[in-house]
Amino acid sequence: MGFHTVASVNASAEMAYDLSPAAWGRGIATAACASLLKWGHSQIGLARIQATALPENTRSIRVLERVGFQREGLLRSYRKVRGPSRDFWMYSHIG
Repeated sequence: MGFHTVASVNASAEMAYDLSPAAWGRGIATAACASLLKWGHSQIGLARIQATALPENTRSIRVLERVGFQREGLLRSYRKVRGPSRDFWMYSHIG
């Protein structure tokens, strides 16, 4: 878990994470997400933290929504995932 696409001039960054399936369902991603959000807003001074999720990735969507991210819209053909360009939901957390 961490930030990428950090834009200091805009005080924004994108959060991304990956968790082994063996660890799913234990609240690890939710706890780590909440900690990184708090750190990003309070220590780094980020005004906006964003994250994306594939529409079918309901687990990741639940994690983002649990920690207060809000869905902004569908990014059509946003990123290539194992071949073709795929749609992603865009989420943001404003601090």
